[in-house]
Formats: sequence, structure tokens, C-alpha cells
Amino acid sequence: RSPYVLTNYTNHHCLENKKECYNTTQNWTDHSVLMDLTLTALEETEYEGFETQIEFPHNMVHNQLGFTPDTKACYVNDSCYPYTMQNNYYASFDPIFLIFHTMVDFLWAVFQALQEHRGIPYADDCHPGFNGRLRPFSTELNSNDATKNFSRGKDTIEYQRSFGYKYDQLTLNGMNISKLKTFLDERNGVGRLFAGFSLPNIYIKRITFQIVCPVSTTCTNPSPTITISKVHKKFDAPPGVYTDSRLLYHEVTKYLHHMGLQANQDISFQIISSSIPENVTFAPV
Repeated sequence: RSPYVLTNYTNHHCLENKKECYNTTQNWTDHSVLMDLTLTALEETEYEGFETQIEFPHNMVHNQLGFTPDTKACYVNDSCYPYTMQNNYYASFDPIFLIFHTMVDFLWAVFQALQEHRGIPYADDCHPGFNGRLRPFSTELNSNDATKNFSRGKDTIEYQRSFGYKYDQLTLNGMNISKLKTFLDERNGVGRLFAGFSLPNIYIKRITFQIVCPVSTTCTNPSPTITISKVHKKFDAPPGVYTDSRLLYHEVTKYLHHMGLQANQDISFQIISSSIPENVTFAPV
């Protein structure tokens, strides 16, 4: 574990473990990188959009708490220490996994309450895979009656009935659900810019990219190197052409002021490096 990197992700607005890391201008101040990404996920009004976006800060925590070499051999051949939060097969053995995923569960409850406040009932949204039973919770390996009998995704909708718990209050950053919705609506009242990634369903240690200045424009400062990652148990992409209609959106608005750019300019992005093969590394839009 690296306290320096974790400090960057929680107390500062930096996306790289660098000494020259600067405190970038945010649309909304007093938010860590993780909270900023979480708020972006909660802006979504469809479950599939929320699920895709909340995966981004979720993956960051796994990868920042579990440092391993970049090589696939680390996991396949046990050539290095694999028992970290970065490895799907061992992550849940780390005690912090339970604390961390308790927060993810809380955010799922916040999203449900937001949807209710927005007037979007569960039945009017799409929840792929929610009828399937989750292993190993649904198997004889599980001795907990609650999680065994209610092992489907849709059972988490009525979590108070299914699992017998409720939250004393659903607040985030000191805002109740009504105030949070107003705040999220206001976030969209200004021009913002996102890089959209189509990612294969495999483990992605790191994809780094930069903002490209528009033609005939001189940026006041160079683009920072921005990183995205993905936690997954698979290491190889499936055969054939990869397509996915859901994009992972990474907001880059915070960097524009530093570079002397505006969100409405003709800005593009460039991949700098990728830990996955080129044929499944697609340029962001």
C-alpha cells in the first residue's frame, strides 16, 4: 500500500503519483477525485449508466490498495505476490474489502432513493442480470439464510425486507436526497467535457491518455497524463470484434482551465499507453 498515492486520491485532486502533482481547478471544490467520480455516477438516471460510472471509482480503490507488477504472469504463474485488492480471486480476503464494499452498498441505496425522488420507479428502468442467482451466495457453500435465499440482484432493491437492515439516514456530503438531487442538477448547469471509453470486459491495469489541443490553438500548459483502469477476473479479450454500447465517461473539465481551453472547443484525446492489446484499445471520444 502507498500512503502517498492514497493521499492524492482522497485529500487532493491528483490522478497520478507524482511529486509535481498540482491541485487542479474543479467545477465544484472540496471534492476528492473519488467523490467527484461518484457524483458523476449519481447524475445518471438509468441503472446501466450508474453501474458503468460507479465502476470507475470502485476500480480505483481496488487498484490503489493492491499494487502488483504490470505483467499477467504475476497472477497466472504466481511469480509475484498476488494476494491484494487488485486481484479478483483474493480481494475479499483483505479486511478493508468489507468496509469498502459497505460504502458501495450505501451508494447503491443512495442511487435508489434518488431514482424514487426523480419519479423513476424500478419497473421503468432496465436492470440486466438482476434475475440471475449470484454464486457462491446461492450455493450450499453459503450458510447464511438471508444471502442464500435472496441471492439475486433484484433482491437488493428491497434490502430492508431481504436482509433486515436499513440506513439511519441517506445523506452524502451532508446533503439529504432532495438537496443532493438539486446539487447534481446544478452540476450540469455549466459546460463540461468528458472522454468516453469503450472498454473490453477484461482486467485493465492501466490506460493513460492526454487531451489534444485543437488545431490553431496554443495551450497554456501541457495536458496531464490521465489514467483509467478496470478490475476483472479475465485477462484476455474474447475473439472477434469487440463492441459495447456503454461508454465509461471520464470528466476532464477540471483540466481545461489549466490548459487555457473551453469545454465547447474541438478537443480530442490521445492514448499514451495501454496495458491491453492495441486491437481492443479504442481511442476515447
